[in-house]
Amino acid sequence: MVHEWGPEDLEGVEPEVPAEAVHRQYVQTQRPTPALLQITFQRPPLHSMDPDFLRELQGALAEVAFDSRLKVVTLTASGDYFCGGLDPAAMRDEDLFVTVDLFHRVVRQVLTLPAVVVGLLNGHAFGAGCVLAAVCDFTFAPEGVRFGHPEVRYGHFTPLAMLLYPRLMPKNRALYLALSGEVVDAKTASAWGLVSWALPADQWRTQAERFVQRLTGMSTSLLHHGRRAFWTSVLPNWDEAVKALEEIYLVQHATTSDAREGIQAWLERRTPTWTE
Repeated sequence: MVHEWGPEDLEGVEPEVPAEAVHRQYVQTQRPTPALLQITFQRPPLHSMDPDFLRELQGALAEVAFDSRLKVVTLTASGDYFCGGLDPAAMRDEDLFVTVDLFHRVVRQVLTLPAVVVGLLNGHAFGAGCVLAAVCDFTFAPEGVRFGHPEVRYGHFTPLAMLLYPRLMPKNRALYLALSGEVVDAKTASAWGLVSWALPADQWRTQAERFVQRLTGMSTSLLHHGRRAFWTSVLPNWDEAVKALEEIYLVQHATTSDAREGIQAWLERRTPTWTE
């Protein structure tokens, strides 16, 4: 499950740019201009991520991984949720290894895209969905949106939260968000460094669209190389860190009776009974 980290060669690849929307089952993409790709999650109501969802998102990101014309990718959804995290139905036994590995691959794809990634956080972002919001370069959210890791209440943590959050905010806030099971609102998340801008519900999308338009008018080379420089500095040893986290979570923790009980309780919508 170790994924090689390094800057991608973006030269000489000029993929076709479809003007119309591309409809997959769970992930919709639209390319209104060569400079902009819009990705919308379509797995309501929570837009939770199972292997099928993650493979579709992988495909959408892979299509533009070497696109030298692309400047901005936006991620959004519809309804009350941006992303509710990993689907607990895809976290049982051997399914957990597949789902977590796919999610880690998707995050790596986001980090190594040439284009700037803007999260239009229309709704709540929990668990792995909160991590997905965190790896966006810029994020906009309405003030009523909440962030956090409620999966902790069911005996699970999100490994990449432990890697990313300490690089975005002070240690105590990072641990509180990743390990307490409590949620925070968008204004708090913005003050802590998780969200770029938390704005009134009637203003956030307009402000976000103006910002995206501004980015698409900037130098492509500046955006591509500036973004790469930033994430290379922030996460210089991605492969080693992810390997260590997968060992702790998948091998040491997920095999415990408490972890199994937590998933079962989550699916049965009951309070778990801990034995350890």
